[in-house]
Amino acid sequence: MKNLGFMLLTGLFLVSCNRAPEAVNRLMSETGAGVAVADSVKDGVFIHITESYDDPHRVLMPLKMAEIMSHDRDVIVYMDIHAVELLVSGAEDLNFTGFESAQTYIRRLLDDHVGIYACPTCLKIAGFEPDDLMEGIRDRVLKRRGRALLKNLGKSLESCLGKSLPQLYPGGVADKLV
Repeated sequence: MKNLGFMLLTGLFLVSCNRAPEAVNRLMSETGAGVAVADSVKDGVFIHITESYDDPHRVLMPLKMAEIMSHDRDVIVYMDIHAVELLVSGAEDLNFTGFESAQTYIRRLLDDHVGIYACPTCLKIAGFEPDDLMEGIRDRVLKRRGRALLKNLGKSLESCLGKSLPQLYPGGVADKLV
């Protein structure tokens, strides 16, 4: 039964929606506007870095790509295993021919409001605490963001289909999703 619900939810993602959200319909009727303009949605990119000083190419290439892609996409950089060593205050900078330094990329990404996250467990294993992280680096991430993403998805489905997730998935299944 859970698989059927999951397949139905997946199918809903694949179907395009032609009905404007209720808030847009309300705004259009209140203002008399005949056209609604929505903010464009950007594709998202998740970049995962595990290496550190022993393999600078495997660190700097994804940081460079994160910077390039952040201009027209939402980007999250998640660093774990050995990569957390690069994110603590006072860490030695990392350089490699053909690339900017790691600190340069990290600072630019943070200035562009790209989320850079360090695995809290990997920090602990490496002998660091969250307070040791450089300013702007985060140690908690995906559970809250994932939950928020599902809630927003639920709102989008509701505006498209006119039914909430609990109406689509009775019996508490939807409550477990969001």
